Amino acid sequence: MIIGRLVNGFGIGLVSSMSPVFLSETAPSSVRGMLLGVGSCCNVACFCIANWISYGLYHDNSAFQWRFPLAFQLTFLFVVGPVLLIVPESPRWLLLVNRDQEALLVLSRLAGHTESVEDSAVMNEFRSIKAAIQMEKDDQVPLIDVLCHRDKAQNFRRLILGCGTQFMQQFSGINALGFYLPTLLQDNVGYNQQMSRLISAVSSTVYVVSSFACLLVIDRVGRRK
Repeated sequence: MIIGRLVNGFGIGLVSSMSPVFLSETAPSSVRGMLLGVGSCCNVACFCIANWISYGLYHDNSAFQWRFPLAFQLTFLFVVGPVLLIVPESPRWLLLVNRDQEALLVLSRLAGHTESVEDSAVMNEFRSIKAAIQMEKDDQVPLIDVLCHRDKAQNFRRLILGCGTQFMQQFSGINALGFYLPTLLQDNVGYNQQMSRLISAVSSTVYVVSSFACLLVIDRVGRRK
């Protein structure tokens, strides 16, 4: 069980870090924020499903009570696995390894042009990414300079902003509260197991509704306002 949790957690960590980067590189700017939000919403939705499964299997005292939640996770693998075979390569990565023609073809397909790569918007995006990569190569600085805030690109500030938001989210205790809410309700409030699991499931449903609500406004209001 412990090894399974480690493998599961490692996979979730990779997906949580790589998916937003890939979406940022490939999604149109008009819906980029919404698509990035969908990833977080899916995490919350799966957490909600897990809570309702836990509540639904509360009365089952057989091995099915713990076998089914573990096996149920594989259903998503059968959906995501085949989809990965048709996901295009990152155009930025293709340019980094000097596969320019493939990068141009990927950008063209992402823009909806399956037969021609001569679209002006596609070419502008291609040149923009290539120029940004070249600029990064020309302005490379040692890691120690980044950490000491001595680089002109202010990468340390970006690092603090990115890590800081994640730290504040975790430091708020939301994950600990979500995972251990049934135990907290039993030990500190006095609810029985059934009521504790029900409240936890309802609480996770509120998470889902709140998460999807942000998708309607994130690209209209913006991230700074």
